[in-house]
Amino acid sequence: MVFRLELISDGNTSILVRCEVRNKVTHLSMVCMNVDEKGMPQAHGKRASAA
Repeated sequence: MVFRLELISDGNTSILVRCEVRNKVTHLSMVCMNVDEKGMPQAHGKRASAA
């Protein structure tokens, strides 16, 4: 089984990643959000770079 992750986009508070699992018919998109202790979006201060 092979996993492939692809950076789709990044913003001030979130990063969108696409995950593909080969040898299966599975596709998944994940949105990772940075939130404060109250659950409100908070800038993460990072910039992702697609390689």
